[in-house]
Amino acid sequence: MADKQTVKTCKKRIDRKDKIFLAINVVKNKQADSLRHATKLFDVLATTLYDRISGKRIYNKMSKQYL
Repeated sequence: MADKQTVKTCKKRIDRKDKIFLAINVVKNKQADSLRHATKLFDVLATTLYDRISGKRIYNKMSKQYL
């Protein structure tokens, strides 16, 4: 059984992925004025959002796979 810290970390990771996904959709559908505006709305890093939109592949060391 997972300890409380592991569960908390996993929940944060899921929340972060959801925020990034939503921010990307807002930018692609032109619902936000700019990429920076979307980062403020969803509280994600501008570099992360820019990298994901531009198609940069991110390597996850924990799962040993590209995201």
